[in-house]
Amino acid sequence: MTQTEAGTGQHPTTFLVRAEIHVDASPQELYDVVSDLPRSGEWSPECKGGEWVVGEPGQVGSIFRGDNLRSTEVVPWAPVIRGPWQTESEVVEAVPGKVFRWVVLNSARGRQESVWSYEIEPAPAAARPWSTTTASAASPRA
Repeated sequence: MTQTEAGTGQHPTTFLVRAEIHVDASPQELYDVVSDLPRSGEWSPECKGGEWVVGEPGQVGSIFRGDNLRSTEVVPWAPVIRGPWQTESEVVEAVPGKVFRWVVLNSARGRQESVWSYEIEPAPAAARPWSTTTASAASPRA
């Protein structure tokens, strides 16, 4: 992933996390599931679901409000939110069967440097998605 894909490209990436798994489904079937963000609570330990608040579901430019819950035991030393909270994110790339990417927004709906994505590759008799999260050294922009 390039810095431009990870946000604005104006700051170096602080971290990049990538997880990959083989799924017995076609790339399109997999895309249909991961791009349905209200369903993310079915597989996420932190995101409990949410709803589309602007635009057409899953389309570039649409905004999703996520409902989240973090345990008090998670990363006890880190200055992160614990308990329930909400975020809004904007879809920045949506290519059916290939990639679904969104950026977390601040309270003024400006783009932050936290970008999440599902990138899907065809694999023999199934699909191999990977989920990527990036953030840069920049502080969130207003």
